Amino acid sequence: MFFPNCMYSYLLKDPQLELIGICDKIEIIDGKYYPVSIKSSNPPLKGVWNQDAIELVAHSILLEEEFDTEVFVGFVIYEKIDDKRPVVMDVNLRKALFEVMREVKEITENKKLPNVKKNPKKCEKCEYEKFCLK
Repeated sequence: MFFPNCMYSYLLKDPQLELIGICDKIEIIDGKYYPVSIKSSNPPLKGVWNQDAIELVAHSILLEEEFDTEVFVGFVIYEKIDDKRPVVMDVNLRKALFEVMREVKEITENKKLPNVKKNPKKCEKCEYEKFCLK
């Protein structure tokens, strides 16, 4: 069976986990799948932003289900500096994803308002500013 070297904007979903996402790019090298997230934001000095890593581990879990494989590493590309940074899909990162999913479920099911970190630079551009900052 022939697989392309890359797949772009690939829709992944797992009804059992109630998780859905679009992986920007999936690189396939020697039969192994590597999710790639492409970001236009500025990167941190080292590594990747936590939210980028959590998004990437979600894509990894969905890839594992979709293609019956294991994903150990993914990548975040920060376009502004043209840098591709690796992210190891370890147990702590996977736990962080499930914690975020638990928090989202609590917000949606129990109508509990999330804790909000105010950031004037971001808040002024947000469509939810008038609801959120009350």
